[in-house]
Amino acid sequence: SALLLWVMAVGTVVAGSLWSGADYALELKGLASGSGQGSRGQGTEHRSEGGMEILEVTTAGALGFVVFSSLMLVLLYFFLSKVFFYIILVGFSIAGAQALGIMLVPFVHWSIPRVACRNVNLPCGWGSVTAAEVVVVPVALAVAVVWAVGRNTSWSWIFQDMLGIAVMLLVLRTLRLPNLKVACVLLPLCFCYDIFWVFLQPLIIGDGESVMVEVAGGAGLHEYLPMLLRVPRLSGPPIIRGAYSLLGFGDIILPGLLVALTRRLDIAGKSSWHGGYYVASVMGYGAGLLLTYVALMFSWFGDQGQPAVSLGMYWGLLAMICLHCLQHSYGAGAARSGSWGWIVRKRHSQYRCT
Repeated sequence: SALLLWVMAVGTVVAGSLWSGADYALELKGLASGSGQGSRGQGTEHRSEGGMEILEVTTAGALGFVVFSSLMLVLLYFFLSKVFFYIILVGFSIAGAQALGIMLVPFVHWSIPRVACRNVNLPCGWGSVTAAEVVVVPVALAVAVVWAVGRNTSWSWIFQDMLGIAVMLLVLRTLRLPNLKVACVLLPLCFCYDIFWVFLQPLIIGDGESVMVEVAGGAGLHEYLPMLLRVPRLSGPPIIRGAYSLLGFGDIILPGLLVALTRRLDIAGKSSWHGGYYVASVMGYGAGLLLTYVALMFSWFGDQGQPAVSLGMYWGLLAMICLHCLQHSYGAGAARSGSWGWIVRKRHSQYRCT
């Protein structure tokens, strides 16, 4: 189960970062040709060449995210009820169906291009959509409905993970870290967030009970919150309630945003696959996540649960990126266009990758 979670997490980060890089490459081509000059706004929001709205994270936004997450965690712990849970359930089902539909549209265009591009008029003058959208919408809705109805069955984790991965891919495509400065604010803050709510909070309040772990497990409702990947444990007794390995969306999305940034930097700096920072960042994330599961296996941090060792992901990722940067900075010169110094020096460049 841990190996499957590792594959899903790393695969999601790789796919989402490559998708973000592909959109960014199209933006650069549009800027170079002059056709995409109007696609970028003056604030933190703009649209990619493919029409997808892009939102850039600011330093204030990074701080606000951690504060909001802490408040939401406390609210869920004290006030999570069946009604509140069903609101979350409906919201996740709608978001998951929408994200899954967006993921499936390119596959339909690739498999049946002639049919997919045809326009279909909707009744009652509601406009028109492509045939590809007509094909994927029922499929995406069916997956969401089947999961929502059978969410407590032994097979429901498959559909939950499908919807969750689709949501995370869409987030990695549309949400961007504009520079390393914001990344160096967001990731350490999230690191401290995990440390407090898993290690320190049980010592201060809660009689040794972690608020984060309790909320992830449904806080006594016998329901799993959908904002996580879960895989049944393949060893031990037959699958019973609670016999799942869990991995929260934040442990994938947050490092994934940094990995996506390195991919866009490599594209802007025209770095090769082996000479850039993207491959090193992916390896760092994979190694950090692997270190997480090793720590769980040997109980290095006790039995506080998966979020307790997310520090392995952040430190493993950042350590490998820093090592790679040092090798290139001192080996090829810090002024090379692919080094991290480029992020600061080009901060006000037209590409806004920083």
